[in-house]
Amino acid sequence: MERSRVAAAAAWIVPTAGVAIVGVLDGLELPATPMIAVVAASVGVGVVAAIVAAATGARRQALAGFIVCFVILSVAASAYFAGIGNDRDRAEARARLQKEGAAAGTEYPGWYGVATGGVRVFAVQLDPESELARRIAANFDRPISLLVVGVDNRAGNRDVELDLGEVRLTMRDGSTRVSPPRADILKSARSDELRTIHAGAYKIAAGTAKQNNLAFLAPDAPMQDVTAVSVTLDGRSLTIPGRYYTADEKRARAARGAR
Repeated sequence: MERSRVAAAAAWIVPTAGVAIVGVLDGLELPATPMIAVVAASVGVGVVAAIVAAATGARRQALAGFIVCFVILSVAASAYFAGIGNDRDRAEARARLQKEGAAAGTEYPGWYGVATGGVRVFAVQLDPESELARRIAANFDRPISLLVVGVDNRAGNRDVELDLGEVRLTMRDGSTRVSPPRADILKSARSDELRTIHAGAYKIAAGTAKQNNLAFLAPDAPMQDVTAVSVTLDGRSLTIPGRYYTADEKRARAARGAR
């Protein structure tokens, strides 16, 4: 009798626990397949337990276990096929962004500069007419100009912090211009997620690189006349020398790099 009660309880507790575990794993953005495998395994144990419960006399309790397993399995099957679609959508989105990023870097004019030292830092302007710039700018309720600042810390032996709260542009005549208040730009973002991702400083761990850090410039910033961009790295001002490139010059640079 004790065996029947234990088996009957396991018939619904184990599958329910499996669903709870998947709920935790889902926060890690894992692919759908391993999470469904957890549910399938727990449902399998639940079915075996229900069979044992039915065979040892606890048929009514076993029926409840079978029902729980059936409901969970049905939901899991739907989630599996939806998850496959979501994984495919995420992969397609990443591929699309990579393609748009490559196009913005080689097929449109814009400012580009590099600073090397303990870490390698680059800054590249996204032309407002590029697909990537349009996609990003559409998430804000005010016009902006975008500068992507990447940090390559793969050769570094310590973590670094990039602060783009204030970006200074050095002009040909020696004057400087300061970026609009970052907080005001982020207030105009259309999602809390975007504000969270780009609020505060960016942290780049030793041995890693981070290439999607965004600086927000005024839409009328005369990048053709900029000779350097200054950002803050680890609390100190870092000057990134560079210049404005035409689309033809960018394509020529890309061709030379490919050889």
